[in-house]
Amino acid sequence: MNNKSGERVGLIGIIMNLIIAIPKIILGLMSQSISLFTDGINNACDSLTGLVTYIGIKLSKKPIDKGHPYGHARAEYIAGFVIAIFTAVVGVQFFISSVKVLIHPRTPDVDTIGRAFLILSIVLKAGFSYLNHVEYKKHKATIFVANRQDALMDIIISTFILVSSFFFVGHEWLDAGLGILISILILYQAYETLKDTVTPLVGPSPMTSDIDTIVQALNKSDLINSVHDIYVDRQSMGKVIATADVEVDPNLTVKEVHDEIEMITVNLRQTANIDLVVHVEPLIQDTKLLHIKRLLKNIDGVTGVYDLIMDKENYVTLAISEDDLHSREDIKKEAMEILKKEDDKEWNMDIIVGFQSK
Repeated sequence: MNNKSGERVGLIGIIMNLIIAIPKIILGLMSQSISLFTDGINNACDSLTGLVTYIGIKLSKKPIDKGHPYGHARAEYIAGFVIAIFTAVVGVQFFISSVKVLIHPRTPDVDTIGRAFLILSIVLKAGFSYLNHVEYKKHKATIFVANRQDALMDIIISTFILVSSFFFVGHEWLDAGLGILISILILYQAYETLKDTVTPLVGPSPMTSDIDTIVQALNKSDLINSVHDIYVDRQSMGKVIATADVEVDPNLTVKEVHDEIEMITVNLRQTANIDLVVHVEPLIQDTKLLHIKRLLKNIDGVTGVYDLIMDKENYVTLAISEDDLHSREDIKKEAMEILKKEDDKEWNMDIIVGFQSK
């Protein structure tokens, strides 16, 4: 994604949300409409979210230094975590306030001015949604999808309040009910933000799209026989650091393999913002090693056998399917029994989650 595009859209969102939030909050207080007031707070939260996100993006672009050799990209997630906690607190507070109004109803008086600002809000949010739709088509960045969906949700909320404002008299519960609904939506937004920020910090499963991009790039090479043991770490929405193991013909020269891998990794860095480090392994050709490899691959759950070394120290990597992780220890025990029969020396074994490549 072009960072300038993200910053520009972020600034537009901050200004727009402030323009519609402040009048809604004031008019909501004047008219005693909990739904209009809560909608204004919701827009204010959106503005604050945009501000913190903007700051997070700025911080994430800081260059590497001695204390941060991999940069500051995770600042985006920390900013998102702060936003989520703040939004959750606001949602709980207004849920409680709306319930109190539902128990002790009052008749709100949303006048023409209030309705005019609701209409302005709908128009501005529609324009903002369209802007994010256009930017997503250009850059395919998920931040634009999130902005677009949030704007559409705000349009729905403001439309409900606008229509309902004509029926508040005699239906006092309607205003409080809308306040509760908006509070729940705010809490849901906080939950989604928290999930999207905490999960990357803890360490999620790699995105399928990242794996596919790496595998496709490596598999295009005629020098690479297979790809396995891929590790992916998303530093931020736009930056990925990854490693992968590949098997090549052992008769190839170091220069041949190096030049091929270098061109692949440079292309990935430029086109997908993936910084890939590749570990090269010789394709197993020794008769005894091939025999052991076949025995190990016959174990239920094993999808690949790699790094098979028999020398001063014996070592092997087994790839198993994600569905068989619960049988990891049983697979390891069975594999060890096979290996001990072939060579009674001590074996070191790693087990990874594997997949099928070419």
